Amino acid sequence: MTPEEERMYIDQVLAGNTQAYAYLVNLHKDHVFNLCLKIVKNREDAEEVAQDVFIKAFQALGSFQHGAKLATWLYRIAYNTSLNKIKRKKLVKHSIDQEEYGVAHRTEDTTFESQFNTLKQAQQKYFIQQALDQLNEEDQVLLTLFYLQENSIEEITEITEISKNNVKVKLHRARKKLYKQLAVLLKDELNELL
Repeated sequence: MTPEEERMYIDQVLAGNTQAYAYLVNLHKDHVFNLCLKIVKNREDAEEVAQDVFIKAFQALGSFQHGAKLATWLYRIAYNTSLNKIKRKKLVKHSIDQEEYGVAHRTEDTTFESQFNTLKQAQQKYFIQQALDQLNEEDQVLLTLFYLQENSIEEITEITEISKNNVKVKLHRARKKLYKQLAVLLKDELNELL
């Protein structure tokens, strides 16, 4: 969505058009939910936090600065709301359901190669998620924001309030930790197969 389109939708919401806000929510709900889930580690709590994020965003939409991207602003609200949820509940970490990483959709293309590639992608996602779950919360959030949600370093700085150079250093270290975890997981998996 272009900045002009974004501004148009925001102006419509501020004028009372709830359908315009529903469109914006639908556009950003998956990314907001995934970020919340990475932080709170519990599907039900992540759903609750994501709802809170969109309520807070709706109430504060008049103060939104059009110089920033709406997605970055929403991620900032999601990040803070998720951290507040953890502080209030002292959540116990839960792993994400493994069924998310199974083959979600079968296509009509039933060739062996396409099925193999689909399975391969599902396995890759599964092992990456397993490795991510072994990292600390900050590393998980930074990797998710940068690689999965494709935020720039500047946007991550704005969302997390960590300096630009520090984000770069932390991302570099988090990548190294992720690679180490993947190596351990894949080694164990290889040993089980042999």
